[in-house]
Amino acid sequence: MNKYYVPIVKCKLGEQRALEKLDDSVKNVTIPLIEIPLSKKEEPTVRLINSFWSSRKFFFYFSPDWFDSEPEEFPAFIQQYIVPVCNNSLGVPVIDLSYVGIVEDWEAFAKNGVAIRLRNNEFGAIEDTLNALFNVTELRRENTDLVLDLQYISPDDLFAKTSVLKAAFSDLDNASGFRSIIIAGVSFPKQISSIEGKKIHHFRRVETELYALSLKLAHRFNFNYIYSDYGPTDIEDIPFVVGMSPNFKIKYTIFDEYLYIKGLPIKKGGLDIGNVRELAKILVDSDDFSGESFSWGDQKIYEIATGLSNSPGNLTTWVSYAMNHHITFIVRQI
Repeated sequence: MNKYYVPIVKCKLGEQRALEKLDDSVKNVTIPLIEIPLSKKEEPTVRLINSFWSSRKFFFYFSPDWFDSEPEEFPAFIQQYIVPVCNNSLGVPVIDLSYVGIVEDWEAFAKNGVAIRLRNNEFGAIEDTLNALFNVTELRRENTDLVLDLQYISPDDLFAKTSVLKAAFSDLDNASGFRSIIIAGVSFPKQISSIEGKKIHHFRRVETELYALSLKLAHRFNFNYIYSDYGPTDIEDIPFVVGMSPNFKIKYTIFDEYLYIKGLPIKKGGLDIGNVRELAKILVDSDDFSGESFSWGDQKIYEIATGLSNSPGNLTTWVSYAMNHHITFIVRQI
């Protein structure tokens, strides 16, 4: 097993800041998978990522939104967007299994290697598409990372999801030949709304159980396993509705749970320093708080809770705190 961690993060300001502020000892064993939204199309990708993750290895993923309307343009897309990143950084491109058939030049695409990502119904294409890929192209397993992304896993569907994972290895040829196999998922609950405010709520973090199973599979099939998750986030973007007012909230990772503290709506003073400090103090005063020296995110939460800082921040700032703590916590946990 490789002692690395692959957090899957959107290339947004909160996540960027969380990565930038990691301690070097954490950065050294972290390889983020950075999902680049279409809104960043006019900004050079290398320059953007170097602004917060410079001179280190990373995976990068352009969603099909970038080219899906014109798949025949994908070869030109590779030359315009993917090749420059590979040539000017340690970036490894990530491609969905559904799109491997339209890659014409694997040598240019995979200068630093390539990661193939399987999600949803793509697991059913392992035998016909993934196994065959290495027989009909110049791509080699030893230069390929495989990302098995189970996406959202609730406690209720953990058995079904793990069954899919086990079946994948029954279908997969030569698992030990891959450079690594990255197994990912997220169990942070979707769109929490009708819960009591100003108290800590505990939600089971089933990623720890997925991790335990993955270790067993790695031992059985002798592959290089890397743990991956999305952290305390909803992987589905909530569509913006005119007039909506999100609540301030604190998300926090502990050993086998996610903590959630709900505050007031933003329009009702949710980001006022008094409300923010009250919620921060609830966390800091609990036995689950890791301590102000644990991470940059923990330090910032502690400063607000204790009055050392009078800046409440904003929703993006608190994404930074939560994700920075989460990545640090996972690195130390695994």
